[in-house]
Amino acid sequence: MPLVQLNRLVSLIHDNNFSRTNRIIFTYNTNGQDPNQKIYHKIVNTLDCTSIYCRSIEERKSELAMIIPLFLNQINIQCNTSILGFEPDALKEMIDFNWPGNFSQLSSIIKKLALESSSYYITQQQVVAALELERKAMQTNSYYKKTEQLIAEHKSLFEYTQDIVREVLEHNHGNQTKTAKQLGISRTTLWRYLKSK
Repeated sequence: MPLVQLNRLVSLIHDNNFSRTNRIIFTYNTNGQDPNQKIYHKIVNTLDCTSIYCRSIEERKSELAMIIPLFLNQINIQCNTSILGFEPDALKEMIDFNWPGNFSQLSSIIKKLALESSSYYITQQQVVAALELERKAMQTNSYYKKTEQLIAEHKSLFEYTQDIVREVLEHNHGNQTKTAKQLGISRTTLWRYLKSK
């Protein structure tokens, strides 16, 4: 959620005393998008919250082989399915996957697999196909989130161009000649973008 919208939400909750008459639970994922934890501090300080730390999937990889069947059992009950489990190779694919969306993403994928499965066991092929679609969706979402963040920053075209030039320069490990060539500009123009602040 962009910081502007978060400020509005927190102000609304605070000004109308919603947190005194209701229990409100916020989840906050520290995935590096908010390095100074502005969002976290805004919520905790304004609403006088208590913080509870929950380990991510990345920190619980060794437990994932036991967690996945629990999610599957829960989904079997919710969706009236009768999937017994995952084939060993399918389970390994699930464990090896990077889960940036954490447990909500894991649950969503297991639910999708359970609903689409035509046998009692989820196969490796099903998992590979579902995870490939998830990777594509994550890339698309990442693009749109970056675009939203760019628009929310209210920069000039020159400042956006500077950001792009710096990103490409970083990607090229500081090689200005290669960066200028890739961007289709002269080294003088590149230098002008880098010099201006």
